[in-house]
Amino acid sequence: MVDNAFTRALGEMARDAGVEPLRPDADGTVALTVDGVPMKLTCREGAPDDVYCHAQAGSVADLEHPDRVLEDALVANFFWRGTGGGTLSVLPGTDTLMLGDRRDAAYFETADDLRDYLAEFARHVRDWHAYLDGNRVDSETERGA
Repeated sequence: MVDNAFTRALGEMARDAGVEPLRPDADGTVALTVDGVPMKLTCREGAPDDVYCHAQAGSVADLEHPDRVLEDALVANFFWRGTGGGTLSVLPGTDTLMLGDRRDAAYFETADDLRDYLAEFARHVRDWHAYLDGNRVDSETERGA
């Protein structure tokens, strides 16, 4: 397991919460849920200074105007508006919109830094979920009602 500011903050966060330390899997990934948002954080032996965080931000299926929504995602990527510096992408071969972010491990000096980051990341994921849901084809309209 990598030993850096991120993994130490992760251990400190677990101790503060009174839970067992979170152990990365063989790929260096920790799965956790923050404010109801499932996410994964990865820090690999081969790149110990990089921490990657990603979560599903929703589905782009059944959108009323998918071109507008995907354009908004591209604008968000370009200006980092609504992403907290992360990047939105659609997983190839799926309808899944993902929010991903990379930070230097040193960014997480303390458990509070990590908690604040995770809460903000979760907020952005929830905001994109809500945005996508607000742009779905109305089921009544779709049936011709």
